[in-house]
Amino acid sequence: MAKSKSRIKKQQFKRVCIFCGGSPLSEQHCIPNWIEKEFPENRISHLNFETITEYSNGELIIRPNEKLKQGRLGVKRLKIVCAKCNNHWMSIIENEAKPIVKRLVNEQKVTLTQKERESIAVWMMLVSIILENDQPDSMAVDKEEREALYNFQVPTGKWEFFLARAEEGNLDFSRRLFHQAFKIMPASDIMNGKVDHLSQKCNYQLSLLGIKQMVLISRYLRSDEVKLSDKDLASVNLIKIWPTSSNENVLINNKPIQSNIIESIMINAPEALLLRS
Repeated sequence: MAKSKSRIKKQQFKRVCIFCGGSPLSEQHCIPNWIEKEFPENRISHLNFETITEYSNGELIIRPNEKLKQGRLGVKRLKIVCAKCNNHWMSIIENEAKPIVKRLVNEQKVTLTQKERESIAVWMMLVSIILENDQPDSMAVDKEEREALYNFQVPTGKWEFFLARAEEGNLDFSRRLFHQAFKIMPASDIMNGKVDHLSQKCNYQLSLLGIKQMVLISRYLRSDEVKLSDKDLASVNLIKIWPTSSNENVLINNKPIQSNIIESIMINAPEALLLRS
């Protein structure tokens, strides 16, 4: 009888693939392995970026916090996907994005077709979902989004993707990997007692992947009640690659952005932000 209970308990806590629910699980790199091979570096440590939220004199204060950790970020792995997903549709997404990303990193001017922009968007969606599973307490992307990626390999309307180029000679963005999850909601809902912000789960996330000076940014908002504006991003020379209203080719030739501006994008949420988890 004891053995039977033990088996049941073990089955209840069995870890399964975040996309298809299958097993056994395989290890997935936080930073795709091919980036480590194509753009090697000799660093023996990496920066772990996060923000700290605190209240002071009735005001919400969000400030950056960086921690130096030992080991190269490129070798970090998570055991969250099954071998079948990893070696099939995820591998196809990686292989389609790889030559496009290499061009963006190595060339100053790149023209992207609609199909190429979509390939980058799907790949960054995958990277963002993998990355947020390293911080399970502040995950924002819901199960339906993971299932949509698994079934269709196309971003939903809740995602946006941008490109930027970091200014050389400033902070080196070589394989900088940031991920931020927030809780955002209309301020009036909290003041009127319509929602309890402490019990709410994160519904907004920003992810950033920097390869040399090229910076790729994704943002996701689960809530339909809060609308985001592109004005804050367009004003700092970010180019939106998906979704766009035009099917025409897009020339990626954006001016370099100071690295502190790029970091501020990761720290500052929209005006509707009230609390970060």
